[in-house]
Amino acid sequence: VHVEVSLRTEISMNFTMSYGLRYVKEVANLPNASIINTRLLGVIEGRYYFPPMIDFFNARIGLGLGAGYGQTRSEIANSATTGNAVLLPSTKFSLMLPIDYENDFEFVAAFESVRLDEQNANEEDQTTNLIITKAGFIYRRHL
Repeated sequence: VHVEVSLRTEISMNFTMSYGLRYVKEVANLPNASIINTRLLGVIEGRYYFPPMIDFFNARIGLGLGAGYGQTRSEIANSATTGNAVLLPSTKFSLMLPIDYENDFEFVAAFESVRLDEQNANEEDQTTNLIITKAGFIYRRHL
């Protein structure tokens, strides 16, 4: 499960900033156990959009860079670790296709590095580094 809610602000015609929250719950099923990781992060992202490609439906290519910080919890075989999660960096590549003046559709590919610094009940430290690749679609309505 991956849910992200953000508020996007257009700084200029080519530059936007977004601020939001991200909730992620991942389950890794291994032969001997299942690992469940839950994260809640505050995320900030800046995105630059290149000028429209007139010959391709006025589409715009975008490049984004973001970061985030929050809490993490991992569970495995009746044992839990909790701690901090750091998202740095989050890089995004996108192709935005305007539908009309108020709506657009965007294809997004993201590459992220997440570091989980957790501690169990015995105060033993555990650090996990995740490299995440994802792709998605965004339908946006401008208010």
